Amino acid sequence: MNALEALCNSIIGLLVSWAATFFVLGYSAAGSLGVTLMFFGLSFARSYILRIIFDRINRRSSENTPCNAVADMP
Repeated sequence: MNALEALCNSIIGLLVSWAATFFVLGYSAAGSLGVTLMFFGLSFARSYILRIIFDRINRRSSENTPCNAVADMP
């Protein structure tokens, strides 16, 4: 689900970015697509890496809760 969520977020960003570079900044269609694809790749990678980091942090913190510590006692 991590990659799917990051991909959906990036696709929405791709559409917004393309429209902004084409209509607002006045790039050509090809130039706008190139800039947009570059930032799409960066955005997807950033989102995916951050989600993995936060999932690992969440997993570690849930493993160290007092309830789990008591349950693991002999």
